[in-house]
Amino acid sequence: MKIIHIILSKDFAGSERYVTDLINFQCNNHNCYIIKNIKNKNMQFNSNINSKVKVFNIINFFKGFQINKIIDQIKPDIVHTHLGESSRLVKKNKNFKLIATILMSYKRKYYKHHDGIIVLNRSQEKEVSNNFKGKVKKLFLWTKLEKKKSRKHNIRKKLQIPDSSYVFGSLGRYHPQKGFDILIEAFKKANLSDCYLILAGRHSSNYLKYSNKFIKILDHQDELDEFFNTLNCFVMPSRWEGFGLVLIEAMQFNLPIISSITEGNEEWIFNFPVSTFDINDSESLVKLLKIKHKSNETQTSYNLNFFNYEKNCREVEKFYLSI
Repeated sequence: MKIIHIILSKDFAGSERYVTDLINFQCNNHNCYIIKNIKNKNMQFNSNINSKVKVFNIINFFKGFQINKIIDQIKPDIVHTHLGESSRLVKKNKNFKLIATILMSYKRKYYKHHDGIIVLNRSQEKEVSNNFKGKVKKLFLWTKLEKKKSRKHNIRKKLQIPDSSYVFGSLGRYHPQKGFDILIEAFKKANLSDCYLILAGRHSSNYLKYSNKFIKILDHQDELDEFFNTLNCFVMPSRWEGFGLVLIEAMQFNLPIISSITEGNEEWIFNFPVSTFDINDSESLVKLLKIKHKSNETQTSYNLNFFNYEKNCREVEKFYLSI
């Protein structure tokens, strides 16, 4: 097949990682192309795209015209859009099938010409199925992150954290969605001895005011091995998530986990030995922080076959063929 993926974001996070993982798998058996925003100069995004993939960078003016001109030139079998902007700009015709993955929120008007939609959770599936005439497929994400470095490769020395100290951490954008404010509040209330909290992600400037000896506010981390190796326990306090990819990445590193229950993880999180709390429930989070700290638990085993990379990418291709 000829497959075009379109994503017009200007960053590199979970959505962009999903696209690069998927297109890198598909390019081994298909002719694959990606249309992206020329302003996304993130080195991880650009360097993670397989050299077999033909990349088209478009400028911010007349994006719809540029996209549809490229589609007309390539004459694809499948056009797969990611995030709302790219989904609304494609001019549909009978020569290709139009697919989308709902990585964030669903806006019906953006997908009225699509033939199929991939959703990540039960809530999305229900909403889309009630408002969409095409095919809907629920698929879970995957973990492709590999442990390349041993536990001794971490950033404790850089942050002046003793090896014997207990460290909680979280990873994501510094945005209200991620609930970092809840975690900071809970960590302060827990008042744990010889214990640290590390937060990392993009746009950290608004959170620097919380930085002190025991709370470390970091920007985006390119070396995820070193970040996860620094922690004793991972915490995801999100107010909402489409899936919660960072949870299975923390599982890949066998970290004990505390997580809020969101629409993205509610149907699978209870299959794993994860401590959970309700969204915005900082008091419950305080109790869980104290329990993890007291237990001094640092390693947990997880069976991640459910989130197998190759298997779930093949399911995407099967969905294409079914349409």
